[in-house]
Amino acid sequence: MAHALEVPANAGVSGQLGFYAGMLVTMLALYAIGTLVSQQLQQRLGDNLWLQRGLVVLGLGAVFVPAFV
Repeated sequence: MAHALEVPANAGVSGQLGFYAGMLVTMLALYAIGTLVSQQLQQRLGDNLWLQRGLVVLGLGAVFVPAFV
């Protein structure tokens, strides 16, 4: 619903379809990259649970710290 509000008001049907197709392709690309990174980390880190937790905390910090600064 939030992204539907971002569609330009004067976009016709083809403009709306292009907008939603772009959103879908972008979402699929982000999902694929995230899955690939997750698989590579799992292969390389294996059972090192502390390193995995540290990377999760580092990633969350990279996302949330700029929001609070």
